[in-house]
Amino acid sequence: MQYQDIRDILTEFFNAKLSQIELRFQEHGSLPENEKEIYQSSQELANAALLNSDYSLIGNDDEIQGFINALALPIVPESHHYETVRTEYLKAYREYCKEVLQRDTDLEHFQLSGSDKTTKQERAGNKRHDRKLSECIDEYAQEKRRFNNWDQVTEKSKLAELALMQEFLGSDASLHVSVDMANEIMRMLSRIPKRARSNPAYKKLSLQELMTLPDKDQMQPETVNKYLRTYAAFYDWAVNKKRYTDENNFSYLPVKLKTNKSEARDAFTREQVKRILDEATENKRGLITKPHQKWGTIIAMYTGARLNEIAQLELDDINQADGIWCFEFTTAEDETDMKKLKNANSKRKVPIHSHLMDLGFLAYVEDCRKTQCPRLFPDLSYSPKNGYGRNLGRWFNESFLVKMGIKTPKLSFHSFRHTVTTELYRADVTPSIASSITGHQLQGVQQQVYLKGFNMEQLQGAIEKLDYAVK
Repeated sequence: MQYQDIRDILTEFFNAKLSQIELRFQEHGSLPENEKEIYQSSQELANAALLNSDYSLIGNDDEIQGFINALALPIVPESHHYETVRTEYLKAYREYCKEVLQRDTDLEHFQLSGSDKTTKQERAGNKRHDRKLSECIDEYAQEKRRFNNWDQVTEKSKLAELALMQEFLGSDASLHVSVDMANEIMRMLSRIPKRARSNPAYKKLSLQELMTLPDKDQMQPETVNKYLRTYAAFYDWAVNKKRYTDENNFSYLPVKLKTNKSEARDAFTREQVKRILDEATENKRGLITKPHQKWGTIIAMYTGARLNEIAQLELDDINQADGIWCFEFTTAEDETDMKKLKNANSKRKVPIHSHLMDLGFLAYVEDCRKTQCPRLFPDLSYSPKNGYGRNLGRWFNESFLVKMGIKTPKLSFHSFRHTVTTELYRADVTPSIASSITGHQLQGVQQQVYLKGFNMEQLQGAIEKLDYAVK
């Protein structure tokens, strides 16, 4: 990968973010003062970090690694390319903050000379022209070839990905893709099998037929993300470079499913989750002998919470917010309390799924309150190394999964986090809401700007999309 390739990728990435913030300006106007201050301080910190060659001033390597992983870049830590990405990312982020602040400042003034009117007329003209998607894809590919932006392998891959979108929308489809249609495309990608158009067994089947095939090996979320990034890049070109349309509804960073090798775990399949839920609720094999084994397991599959977050829950952490029952994952309030969380994003409230209610979870909580013990699972003892989760984790990983015939080296209690993330993704829950539910770590001021708190009704709507009910 060459230096210019890295700059092109970062330009594309932050242009997509600018498209997103531009829509926010169009809908809501100027930024609130607190957000302006965040962008101003971010710009200053980025500049200071560049002057001092100190990336820690604005974030840490997790953010850079997350960027690399999300875009599937062939770059490893401590390499020359990695250092280049780190430096160029800061430069691009500094310019991004500067551009956002400038666009916000522009809203303080009116241009009455006619330039603003002309812009609207041009946009209206573009819409009336109603460019065809196929024509724009051809032009996009020709431009990439002309400037040698693609090698042969990349060109073949990108054109195949764009062709799949064209097939789904139809040969005569217009360029404009609404938010709803972008979601439909993402849903289609999540439901078709791998290599849908390169496997001879699938070539004669329509996309609708492929989506309904039973027992198919579905395209993995990482691959879906790759397709969506291709579409986002194409529409960024159409919006920002060509002004062929006003909206890039693919312009978001897909949720990161795996963060590092130590967390390389598989998600449970839906069938596996159903089997686990069946045993946890009906206990046909007698594998559940203690309350924390039943409720800890079910809480994990309906929240994606970490093992220790669940094991250390106190009764006061089961409360109502805006009239909605929720789990409150918090840290210790005093030195005698051993509760701890992995990072700042882990402190959160997560609505309790209706299926947990139906199973009698709140009744269990009330029974616990009668004992006057403050903890939800008093049988779980504290370990300085593993917190309260050691016994629950050992039982689930070394006994329960083994006896259920599900255990593999990459399946463990932690797999529930990947399961919930994947299921929310497939249910079209936005990455920011999914991260608010699971408490995934989001580094840097940039993420703080975009991931403001969601209300409990929004979070509840997302949680209820987790459907593991045993038929």
